[in-house]
Amino acid sequence: MKWDDITIKQYYEIVDILANTEDPLEAQEQLIKTIWGVEMGDIPVSKVAYYINELSFLEKKYTEKPAKSVYLVKDQKFRPVLDLQKVTTAQYIDFQELLKRQDWKNILDCIFIKDGEQYGESKNADFLWENLTMNVYSDVMFFFLHLLNRLTLNTLYSSEREMRKMLRKTKEMPKRVALLKRMVETRKAIRLIKDEDELIG
Repeated sequence: MKWDDITIKQYYEIVDILANTEDPLEAQEQLIKTIWGVEMGDIPVSKVAYYINELSFLEKKYTEKPAKSVYLVKDQKFRPVLDLQKVTTAQYIDFQELLKRQDWKNILDCIFIKDGEQYGESKNADFLWENLTMNVYSDVMFFFLHLLNRLTLNTLYSSEREMRKMLRKTKEMPKRVALLKRMVETRKAIRLIKDEDELIG
């Protein structure tokens, strides 16, 4: 068993089990039922160790791979939105709203578009939630995180350049101090984003 075999729905169920189940045996029972759909009591004694050993993948960190332009999910093709210039206004507004609500299921409709369709033509969030695997979801989300960080860094660098220009033209001490403080905060933000980008990949 590996992360490539786990659907998004299963992933969130696993997270919930690990966060809310204190008894290790009970956690194992729930994890086995969530992942393989079998009750611990129905497993032959000779196979129990196999299932428990297979759970060791949960301790391994997932290594991201480059996002692909198309993914096959249960014989259906889906294209992740990897070019922000092709994002529609409605899609962007929906994405921001769903992100704010942390609606991880319905946000899938904003990110994965069924092949041959335009955004909003059909609803596939339930299908993707139950069938899209975590490795695909993670690779695409890592892509977005890196992209967002790059866009934010570009904005911060541009802001920093403008503040340097203003500083050269400003003679009044209170304004210079205020600009210097903003520049220090901008530098801190740049450092944080660079560290985060290194951490996620």
